[in-house]
Amino acid sequence: MKKQTITLTLGNTEFKFKVDIVKYNAFLNSGAGKNKVQAVQNFITGCCEGDAKKMELRNLFNNKPGSDTAILEQILSEFAPDVEVLVKKSETEPAE
Repeated sequence: MKKQTITLTLGNTEFKFKVDIVKYNAFLNSGAGKNKVQAVQNFITGCCEGDAKKMELRNLFNNKPGSDTAILEQILSEFAPDVEVLVKKSETEPAE
């Protein structure tokens, strides 16, 4: 199972996020609901090491709008990098 520790520096503070496939899949599955912001924040704080750091993150989310999605973007770009996908033109079959 893929596990990865991702270190981000936010301002002058270093945060470590332990991300694994179970947390990643749970996050993607939870994003199907109505409260996507809460899903993002739960994923980030759930991966963050240290209770004091989690409190710092919550304060950051409350005081800097958009910080949660900026952090999420960096975590996901490290954990699940882009895969090149080429889509060929689909063929349409006549209706019967």
